[in-house]
Amino acid sequence: MTEAIKPNVNRFIDACYKLGLNPKPILQEMAYSVADLLSGQQTLSTRDYLQFLNAMSDHYQRRFLAVELAELMDERDIGILIYMLRSASNIGMVIQLLSRFISLVSPSAEVSLHEAENKQQYLLCYSYPGLPADLCAQDIEGTLAQFVMLFRQVLEQEHWQASRICFEHQAKTDSDLLNYPFAREVSFATTCNGLYFDKQLLTYPIKSRDLKLLQILEASAIESLEAIVSDDIVTKVSAYIAASSDIAKLSVERLAKELGYSRRNLCRLLAQQGSSFSKLKEAELMKLACDSLLNSRASISLIAQSLGYSDSSAFNRAFKRVHRCTPRQFRESAQ
Repeated sequence: MTEAIKPNVNRFIDACYKLGLNPKPILQEMAYSVADLLSGQQTLSTRDYLQFLNAMSDHYQRRFLAVELAELMDERDIGILIYMLRSASNIGMVIQLLSRFISLVSPSAEVSLHEAENKQQYLLCYSYPGLPADLCAQDIEGTLAQFVMLFRQVLEQEHWQASRICFEHQAKTDSDLLNYPFAREVSFATTCNGLYFDKQLLTYPIKSRDLKLLQILEASAIESLEAIVSDDIVTKVSAYIAASSDIAKLSVERLAKELGYSRRNLCRLLAQQGSSFSKLKEAELMKLACDSLLNSRASISLIAQSLGYSDSSAFNRAFKRVHRCTPRQFRESAQ
């Protein structure tokens, strides 16, 4: 599974500093550089971001660190999404927009709405499918706090609280039930993460609604989502090719089917990123070629044949195009 990239890391790092917390030591332990993250030379995967949040909380003994960070965040950290939500006609539309566009701010996360068991309330759920509950704990606590603050904004009720908030992860201390500030009741070690609210709120009209503006913003958000998908598709394709048992025989048709795309759509997305199936396949073949040249005594003609090249000459041309030397020169230079 390809790791999604966490956006707006620079603002998150800035928020840590505002709290008087230095993220540098923790990031260095994880082989990240603050300077490189801020400059964009490094990116933080979603999994590493979640791990980092937990490590910061433990290191600085800030039990609800993500909640503190959420309270510091402003509209820039949510970007276009917050303006879309404010332009919605009611809370129901707000939740629909959250569900559709949550990946703009939290890649790999999902938002869903369910009727509560008592039939009088709805449960707004937030989760990271496939990731351990403890790994997601800090982010879940911070995001549900942001959801409450969002409700307060659109409802224009400064002190609104969820009737109940539940978490999948375990409470760390007995005081956790009392210290989480955004609900009248808090539960840990439940079957989901989410907040409960009364059904009548779903149709509550939003005073700042502007459906014309929302239409414009939604079109822009769709473009952003497509860009996220496109940015990720090169990594997805490369990972699938690398994991194939027979790269030489792997076709673009088969790969597109496995990834859930049409051949045309997959090729279009790769082309938008300046890549192609043939380029990515050749890159993986060259990795195998280098490994064989360095770690085996197989002849160059045998290596060429095993990688699916028609003859040694075709293999030599492909290798030289990528590495600026012939396979023989590459092998000799490593001896």
